Amino acid sequence: MTNDGLILYRLDEIKAQLNKLDEGQTENRRSIGNLREAVAGLKVKAGLWGAVAGFLPALGAVLLWLLSGGGR
Repeated sequence: MTNDGLILYRLDEIKAQLNKLDEGQTENRRSIGNLREAVAGLKVKAGLWGAVAGFLPALGAVLLWLLSGGGR
């Protein structure tokens, strides 16, 4: 194999390795995107459950206040 042929062969090897790395990075980006979507969904659920958890004691306090005379 001549020097030119060897150089071209090595460049092809390097190109193939770079393509593998690029495919891996693309898959990583896709996975990160999926994780971000999942975390956003969990944040919404946590907010809703937090609102419910805060509303129930407040509702109980208002009902007790109304039943005990309502500030008369």
